[in-house]
Amino acid sequence: MFQMWMMRDLQDPVTLVRALGLFAFLLSAGFWDLKRMSVPLPLLLAAGCLAGGLDLYGICSGKLQGMGPVWALLPGCFYLLLHFVSEGQIGTGDGLSILVLGLFAGLLNTVLITAAAQFLCALAAAGLLAVRKAGKKTRIPFLPFLGGAALVLYLLGGIG
Repeated sequence: MFQMWMMRDLQDPVTLVRALGLFAFLLSAGFWDLKRMSVPLPLLLAAGCLAGGLDLYGICSGKLQGMGPVWALLPGCFYLLLHFVSEGQIGTGDGLSILVLGLFAGLLNTVLITAAAQFLCALAAAGLLAVRKAGKKTRIPFLPFLGGAALVLYLLGGIG
């Protein structure tokens, strides 16, 4: 069974901490990516420990079963593989951040959020190319789009 969490049920303290942790991480990581084109390792470690601890609590309490938290790491592993295959065109911080996102959100939500973020990023890139503010080799920070996609999907009821 895949890890699923209901963000709409914010009366559960663990779910509330998970939702707040997710959005706090995406907001701060998006800010760092926008300003410095990198994500600080302490931020990744702190968010990963929080998300991993919540998953461990869920497993021990019986709320999470099976390999859900492990499967949730697949999208981040895929992005890290793309980082190496594309010779660094995709940042390591993006892949590590998606690993953390997977721990917070679960596999299905992570796939939805990353797909929506790719779409938003493509729209922004097309707009920048159209007004000639960017070229083919221009690097665009991805994590702000990840946070934006998560927020839009949450507000529209697409995740959770």
